[in-house]
Amino acid sequence: MIQHVATNAAAAGWRPVRGHVTNFGSYVVLTEPVPELLREIGWTGGEAVVDGRMFLHYFRATDDGRVLMGSGSGPIGLGGRIDARFTGDAATAARAERGLRRLLPGLAAAKVEHAWGGPIDVSADRLPFFGTVAGTSIHYGLGYSGHGVGPSWLGGQILASLALGRDDEWTQLPLATRRVPTLPPEPLKRLGGGLVRAAVMACEQADEEGRRPALAARAGAALPRVLRMRIGTR
Repeated sequence: MIQHVATNAAAAGWRPVRGHVTNFGSYVVLTEPVPELLREIGWTGGEAVVDGRMFLHYFRATDDGRVLMGSGSGPIGLGGRIDARFTGDAATAARAERGLRRLLPGLAAAKVEHAWGGPIDVSADRLPFFGTVAGTSIHYGLGYSGHGVGPSWLGGQILASLALGRDDEWTQLPLATRRVPTLPPEPLKRLGGGLVRAAVMACEQADEEGRRPALAARAGAALPRVLRMRIGTR
């Protein structure tokens, strides 16, 4: 029997891959319909936008004139477990709304009507990876790190070729053959990830406020780079 594992964040605690991936919370807020405000700022094409920070904001307008603003800065899982923090973290939802007000000041009068969140799977280098459990017909694909809409099509081609035992252009792609960086074991993964998350968020807040981040924040944000781990933008 051929089996595929493509459950993203739900697989973060699965033994064959847990050393390469963890789960993060990602939250969005949705405004009331404000088509007149969107016309005033010239945002009428429904374009999706993302900023360049590590715990990014991602946002777009909907067909009925609402604005959805997301923040990928939610909590980190422990051992791959998914609990209530991933669907009820008011602090991350509040960060998403603050991002809405700061990045789109022309929407200051728009009321937020809904907020929700969920887990995403984040790989050690924020790139997806694919493979087969040794000695089995179980194939996996995960680690999309919140960017799965486009790469999931590519991932489907890779998984299809793996399932059929093919050696072709899909299974030879670097995403299917590369050596995936390893994260520290638990509880170091959760504790270290929490430290780096707090430091990066402090640096990003300082950037927003036009001031130099504190030394401790800069040191914590640089820790992955010092350890030669490519997990972010700092």
